Amino acid sequence: MTVIYILYALQDALLQVFDKGEFSIGEYKEAALCIEPFAGKWSVYFGERGNRYDERALDNLVNAGYYSFSVLTHDEQDIEKMCRRFARNIRGATRLIRSLRWRNKIRETQKLADLIVSISKSQIDKNSAAASAFYHYNAE
Repeated sequence: MTVIYILYALQDALLQVFDKGEFSIGEYKEAALCIEPFAGKWSVYFGERGNRYDERALDNLVNAGYYSFSVLTHDEQDIEKMCRRFARNIRGATRLIRSLRWRNKIRETQKLADLIVSISKSQIDKNSAAASAFYHYNAE
C-alpha cells in the first residue's frame, strides 16, 4: 500500500473527531498536531511558536497515525472511533480507491507527488515527496 493511501486514511480518521485546523499532515502548522516525514521516519509533534513540542519519531506512517490519536485526545471513545475508522480504511483501501471521489483525489495528488519527485529526485525521499504533495494539495 502506498503512502498516499495511508495519508488519506489517516486524514479521514482524524476528521471523525477533529477539525482540519487542529492537525497537519505533511508540514508544520502553528497550534496543531503535526505528522510529517523526517529522516526516514514519521515525526509526530505539536507545533507552537515555530517549535516542535513532545516530538516522537515512529518507524512508519501507520504507527504514527495510531500514536497521533492518543496524543490528540484522552477520550477513549474518540480514540476507539478513530482507530476503527483508520483500520477500516487501511483494510478497505482497494475498495475506497475505486470510488470516484477517492480515485480523482489520489490521481491528482499522485501527479503532484510525481512532479515533486521529478524536480528534486535526489533531494527528497519518497515519503517526503508524497507528504509534501498531500499537504499542498489539501491546504486551504
